[in-house]
Amino acid sequence: MSAKAGTAVGWMRKIVKALDIRNQIRKKIVFTCLMILIPSLAIPAISFYITTTNTMEEMMTQNMSDLTESVSQNIESYVDDVEKLTNAPYYSMEMQQTLLSLKYKVGLQRTEAEAKLFNTIDVLLGLRRDIIGLYIFDDTNNRYYKTSLGDVTPFYSFVDQPWFAKIKALGGERLMITTRKADHFVSPDPKYVFSIGRSIISKETNEAIGLILVDMDLQVIRDRLTGLKKKRNTEFYIVDMDGQLVYSYDESSLGEPFGRPELMLKDGENEGTRVMNIDGDRHLVTFSYSQRVGWKYITVTDLEPLLQPNESAIMNNIVISTVVLLILLGVVSLFVSSSMTNPIKKLQKTMLQMGEERFYQVQGIETRDEIGSLVRSYNEMIGRINGLVNTVYKAGIKEKEAQLNALQAQINPHFLYNTLNSIGCMAEVREVPEISVVCKAVSDVFRYSIQSGSNLVTLREELDIVVQYMTIQSFRYDNRIEAIINRDESLLGVKVMKLSLQPIVENAVYHGLEPSRGKGIVIINMELDNDSLLLSVFDNGVGMSEDKLQSLRHSFVHGRPTDPRTKAGGIGLLNVHERIRLYYGERCGVAIDSQEGTGTSVQLRLPYLTDDKDTKEAGL
Repeated sequence: MSAKAGTAVGWMRKIVKALDIRNQIRKKIVFTCLMILIPSLAIPAISFYITTTNTMEEMMTQNMSDLTESVSQNIESYVDDVEKLTNAPYYSMEMQQTLLSLKYKVGLQRTEAEAKLFNTIDVLLGLRRDIIGLYIFDDTNNRYYKTSLGDVTPFYSFVDQPWFAKIKALGGERLMITTRKADHFVSPDPKYVFSIGRSIISKETNEAIGLILVDMDLQVIRDRLTGLKKKRNTEFYIVDMDGQLVYSYDESSLGEPFGRPELMLKDGENEGTRVMNIDGDRHLVTFSYSQRVGWKYITVTDLEPLLQPNESAIMNNIVISTVVLLILLGVVSLFVSSSMTNPIKKLQKTMLQMGEERFYQVQGIETRDEIGSLVRSYNEMIGRINGLVNTVYKAGIKEKEAQLNALQAQINPHFLYNTLNSIGCMAEVREVPEISVVCKAVSDVFRYSIQSGSNLVTLREELDIVVQYMTIQSFRYDNRIEAIINRDESLLGVKVMKLSLQPIVENAVYHGLEPSRGKGIVIINMELDNDSLLLSVFDNGVGMSEDKLQSLRHSFVHGRPTDPRTKAGGIGLLNVHERIRLYYGERCGVAIDSQEGTGTSVQLRLPYLTDDKDTKEAGL
């Protein structure tokens, strides 16, 4: 046997072994799922293709019919409005009398009568700004008009136009005049217009005493086709009863006979939908007819670009469904096999951890088989071991607590407070007042920070402790640092959180003034803002960079420093900010602004609490 033949036989054996489902439950499950999967995919795929195609055609038909009907109604509404305007001369007695008397008037009287006509035309044009021109003819065909496109050419004869005679023949009924180029204007680039005209009938004699004509810009129709123009692969036509093209996207043939007779319905048919084969492609043709206007609306939509993507979509759905089902198949097979092996692996892993002085129970195994019984017995044993360990561990903790209490008793805060007072008295006796002042300030600060009772103090008390603190710092920095407190006596009784202002001043000294070489000033202001107390602390120290400022503001929002290297000053401000928000709610807290080399301003917003009643109502 050659080497190639041996390799082929080896590959065949591997394939047969891989497909052998006799010895592995996982392979049996996969094979069964495939036998169910293939027909389950084929039948829905074919049904989906047929249903989707039919549904798409129905939706497209309904959509195009609705759009075409909407266009028809919009145009009808507009024509109705203009038609009412053409009826105005019939209801105006002054205009009728003017038209009747024109033939008898000359000179100044005729000029005045014509002025009345022009004034009436101005009024009518003011009612519709989208009208290009309005013309009134008397019974001798003299014309009076106003237009928005300039003057009418002097050689243009309205009387000789075919529609002029048709209007007179209709005896007062309106006539829709199809689209045409407005070549009667003095313009190098005439627009397309369509018109409405009717005879002006006398109420007294019931005879024609003149004629009114209104020219409308074709833009009126364009504006009403916005929905249709957004549809790709769509053509739209408007054809009048004489077969003349009123409108199409290609405006080169407007006013001429409609050049696509294959799109016209048979006589007697005006509305409906058809699927036609045009140039080898399927097209949906929608027909609509406006009886009031006398126009036919034809919409032609190429179905191929719309239906062809569905085939790709169906194929993609089949592929995706197959992949999803194969994934589900793998998950099911893995779940079945894992349900038998995972409990044993978990138990083994947990038992191995006992060598690291950790005693964990096995979690997540609730089966009722032999493996579940084994796990429950193991967990009971671990529970007893953990109980013994906890007993010994708690005994050790109690011993450590006793040792810690003994150490703390040696540095009793009251002992330190009394000691500082003793040092202060000795300094006074030996006439060293500076030491006495500083010791008193330190003891006052210390006593203020350790005293028990309410967490709320008056603003006066908080400011007093700030004064004592600044006394210490002034002595420490050889009077280089000074505090200016702008007190408002009306606000000193307001209740504030203890140690809310002093940490801000401390932060200003250590991080703003200490690095600075010049005279350091801390300015404290207070003011009332509606129902809030605003306390501001400004220092003329070194300030901070924009990056550091933004990082600090970010920590206020997220409750933790964004940079693990943040110094204690930032943490101190964050501590005060979080304490205030915990006490008073989200509307209160700390705001900071700083400029490098200029200084830093910190503002505290606190609620305006003046007595115990306010604090109770605030829930404090």
